[in-house]
Amino acid sequence: GVAGVVVSHPFDLIKVRMQTAGDINNKGGGGISKNSVTMMINSVVKEGPLVLFRGITFPLLGYVPMNLVLFGVHGDILKRMERYYGRPNTTMDVT
Repeated sequence: GVAGVVVSHPFDLIKVRMQTAGDINNKGGGGISKNSVTMMINSVVKEGPLVLFRGITFPLLGYVPMNLVLFGVHGDILKRMERYYGRPNTTMDVT
């Protein structure tokens, strides 16, 4: 959910910046930096650490309705299965 977005967003941001930056000779494609670590360091030095979370609002807003539907359907299916099959077995048989 939210933790996944917060952790993965900086990497996605750097990937997009490398894809859209153009290469050293301005021929398009590739990135100005040689690799993603250099791109991340250059971005943080030039724009500050919060640059890694620029644009995170929309991915976060997208996960809220998705998780509402996911967990709502999951809970509904569990209730229906419990009604159909009876009480779920909550003990574990170790034999």
